[in-house]
Amino acid sequence: MLGCQRGQQDAERNPASTAESVTPAAVEALAREYGPMLRGVWVKEAYMAEIARTRSPLQAAAALQGIAALRINPATRSADSLRVALNLNNHEAGELTVYFRPGAAEKALPTNYRNAEKPDDAFELAYDKRLADTTLLLNRYSKGGRQLASERYVRLQRNPTAAGTEASAVQRFVHQQLLAGTYAATDSAGRRNQVRLGADGSIRGLGRYRSYQAATDFAETHANNLDYVLLDANTPRRRRLAYESTPDTVRLYSLRLQGAELRRGRLLYTLVRPRPTVAAGQKAPLP
Repeated sequence: MLGCQRGQQDAERNPASTAESVTPAAVEALAREYGPMLRGVWVKEAYMAEIARTRSPLQAAAALQGIAALRINPATRSADSLRVALNLNNHEAGELTVYFRPGAAEKALPTNYRNAEKPDDAFELAYDKRLADTTLLLNRYSKGGRQLASERYVRLQRNPTAAGTEASAVQRFVHQQLLAGTYAATDSAGRRNQVRLGADGSIRGLGRYRSYQAATDFAETHANNLDYVLLDANTPRRRRLAYESTPDTVRLYSLRLQGAELRRGRLLYTLVRPRPTVAAGQKAPLP
């Protein structure tokens, strides 16, 4: 992470004030350097850490305040400007423009993004590359040029061409971390079979259901008090199930609405990840 340092004065960091001072050759050089580093779909690192700690999107939701995810496609650059698609608060869409001009910090580019509560603060996009890993940084500066904060983002996928992937990035990450996998499943009647949950939200082997969506947007105040998945959302079979996820087991429960809150019912499915097989002569891994 880039250390806190004093940036340039606001007038110097304002993208509009520096546009004429950067030559086309300098813009192209910056685009060649930054393009590969910024390219992709990025999710806020603090949220990822909360998901790892709590295994609960409901408990981790507060970490999604502000810019929850970004989609950066350098191929859409126009001259020195590049529009970046944003997932704001994991609830609404937005965008910012990043400018291929020198920023206040090393490895940073100025943007036009502003915070409504403190409109005089300025923001820059930077990167921190360590070995094979690159972290995206959103640096925040006061009007006087003092660095106030630096938010970190982790690249979830490298292909940024599909519109809307910034909106679904948080949900896809939750699928990957908490639910996706192949399981030995047992239903409430004791019947057993194999179930596969894909990170893309696909289902195989769970009765008639073909898709699932883990709830990650808890901005609404109605019926948002439990972690749940929505099965076959756009069909007459639409159904919500509560879930609990541990590293080796997912439990799915019935749900009912009581007043403005969800109430968990009986256990419907227990999904257990098979233990890794151990070849002859090898020791089993430690738990």
